[in-house]
Amino acid sequence: GTYSVKAASISNMPNIIGIPETYNGKPVTVIEKNGFAYCTRANSISIPRSIVRIEDSAFDGCNNIISVYFANDNQLTYIGQNAFSGRNIKGVYYYGSIKDWCMIRFASSYSNPLWNGAYFYINNESVSEITITKDMNITAIGNYVFIGVNGVHTVSLSGVRTVGDFAFYNNDSLTTLKIEDSVSS
Repeated sequence: GTYSVKAASISNMPNIIGIPETYNGKPVTVIEKNGFAYCTRANSISIPRSIVRIEDSAFDGCNNIISVYFANDNQLTYIGQNAFSGRNIKGVYYYGSIKDWCMIRFASSYSNPLWNGAYFYINNESVSEITITKDMNITAIGNYVFIGVNGVHTVSLSGVRTVGDFAFYNNDSLTTLKIEDSVSS
């Protein structure tokens, strides 16, 4: 068995929301729908590697969050609608690979914490170029995967067959897009 998590009370939430990786010896795999919605005191969120799903509106209305951290070797596959609708996220810190990030399914633009111009860091390095090569075996970039990301100037795609809706939408710093192979949709 596994556990899901939500705030017992948002009035007593600390500035940093640290989701536990285990509870009673079992993995915490889901952040519940509206689980931490409107925790206005929080300015940082730390998502452990055990989380597989972040449900709809999990952090909706958390308008003071400026940083979101995703643990190394995470298992995250899905982020629900409006999960990260707060407008002040400045940095998203992902400990994994671009390929792992591309494997996450984002239900809407507000699912992705990058949506409002946050800077993206992979393994503590600022992402200014997104390069996807054939040997990475990424044939699809899903909807909203890089929506709004700030600081990315160049995107190079090779071996990618499809690019989802709004995958690179509202990327104001993007100046160069290189597509080496045919993208069919």
